[in-house]
Amino acid sequence: MHLDVDGDRIDTPTVADVVRSIADTAPYDGWVITAIVNDDNWLEAEAETDGLYHMTFCDTGRIGIGEKAVPAAVVREMLAAYVGRDPSWRSKVGWKADEPPAKSVTSGALTSGSPPWWAIVLVPGSVVAFLFSFEIFGNWIARIPGPRWLQSTEAQIVTGFALLCFLVFLGALIVKLIEERKASRWPKTMGRIVTSKAGFALTRASGSDMPRNERVAQIAYAFEVGEETFTGHRISFAERIPESEVPELLKRYPEGKIVAVFYDPSDPTQSVLERGVPQGLLLGCLSLTGLGIAGVAAVVGALSYGPQLIKQALPNAVPPLLMMFGGGGTFLLLLGIALLRGQLAARRWPKTSGRVTLSEVQSFTRRGKSGRPIQSQMPVVEFVYSVKGREYRSRMMRLDTEVAGSQSYAARLAAKYPSGKIVTVMYDPADPSRGALEARVGMSYFLLVLAGLLLLGALWSSGLLTDGPPLNVR
Repeated sequence: MHLDVDGDRIDTPTVADVVRSIADTAPYDGWVITAIVNDDNWLEAEAETDGLYHMTFCDTGRIGIGEKAVPAAVVREMLAAYVGRDPSWRSKVGWKADEPPAKSVTSGALTSGSPPWWAIVLVPGSVVAFLFSFEIFGNWIARIPGPRWLQSTEAQIVTGFALLCFLVFLGALIVKLIEERKASRWPKTMGRIVTSKAGFALTRASGSDMPRNERVAQIAYAFEVGEETFTGHRISFAERIPESEVPELLKRYPEGKIVAVFYDPSDPTQSVLERGVPQGLLLGCLSLTGLGIAGVAAVVGALSYGPQLIKQALPNAVPPLLMMFGGGGTFLLLLGIALLRGQLAARRWPKTSGRVTLSEVQSFTRRGKSGRPIQSQMPVVEFVYSVKGREYRSRMMRLDTEVAGSQSYAARLAAKYPSGKIVTVMYDPADPSRGALEARVGMSYFLLVLAGLLLLGALWSSGLLTDGPPLNVR
C-alpha cells in the first residue's frame, strides 16, 4: 500500500502519515489524497470549495461514492482505518454505486516531491565517471605537449570536473531526447482544461533542504481514451516549472479551453500537452556547467597559487588564514549588503490591507549532516490582498525568507497571524504578486557583523599589524 498526497507518494504509510498529511483546512479546491492498495482497490478524498471532502472508493473494481461530503476529521479517521486494514471506514459515510471515476494522473506533476528515475541513476553514475575520467583524462593531458600549467594537478582537477559536468549535461539531454522521441509516436486526442489556477506547494531541491512556499500552476485536464476518462496534470517534460512562468502558463491554459493531449497508448495515465525538449534546457545546462567550471577553476587556482602570491606581497602574512578569513568575510559582506538593500527598499514599498486565509503549521523531514532524518515544523501563513482591483495571494510571511524550527516556535509564529485576521501587506510595485507581511533586517546586520569579524581576522593574519607573522608562524 502507498499514500498519494496530491502527487507526493508515501510508501508503506502509517496512521501518523495520514494524520500529518490532512490539515483541518483543505489547501485548495481539488486537493486529493488517496490510499492505494492497487489499481482496483483504493480510497480517495477530494477537497471541495466549501472545505469539505468528497469520498470515493474502489473495491476490486466496484466503485462507491460518498453520499455526502465530510470534514477533515472524518477523512483522517477513514483513511487511518483504511491504512490499518480496519473495515470500519465503510460505516463513516453512506455510499452509492457509480460508474468508474476518472483516474488521476500524478506522475510527473509539477509539484512532485520524489526525484525522477534518471536523476537517481545519473548521480552515482556521474561520481563513478568522474573518478575514471580524472585518472584517464589526467594521464592523457600529461602527455600532450604544451604549457606546463596544462600538465599540472590543478589543470587535471579542473578538466576532470569539466568532463564530469559535460557527462551530466549530456546524460540529462539524452534522457529528455529519449522522452521526446518516445512521445513523438504517442497518439493525440482532444481534452479540456478542468482546473487552472495559481496555488502554492512546499517544494525543495533535495531531502536536506528546507522547503519553500513556491507558487505553482495547478492545471488539470480531462480526456477520453475509448470509453474511459483520464485526468492529467503534466504539461511538458520539464521537471520543474519556474515561478516566473506560472502566470504565462495559466494564461495559455485557461479553464474550459479545448487542448490537444498526447498520451502513451500502453498507459494513458502518462500524458502531456506539450511535446519536445523543454525550452531553456540547453541554455540552462550550459550556463550551470560554465559557472561550475569557472568556480572550480577559481578555487583550485586560489589554493594552488594564492599562498605564494600572498607571501611575495606580504612576507609576514599567514596565507591559509588570510585566504580563509578574507574570502569568507568578503562573501558575507557582499551577501549582507545585498540583503540589507533589498529589505530596506521593501520597507518603502506601498502598503495595502489584506486578510489571512490560512494559518497552520506543517511538518517536514529533512536529512541532517549525519544522514539521519530530522523532523521540523514550518509556519504556513497565506493571505489575500488587492492591488488596483486585482486580487493576489502570497505566503511570504517574511520577505524572501522561510522559517522553520520546533513545534512551539512554528506555532508561535503562525499564531501571530490567525486565519481571518486583517493584516498590512507590503508589495513590490514592479511585481504586486510579491507581497510580504514582514521585512526584517536583523539577519542582514548579523551577516555584516560576522563579515566584519572575519575581515578583522584577515587583517590580523596579514601581518600588517605586527612585526612578524601572527602566532609566530614562520
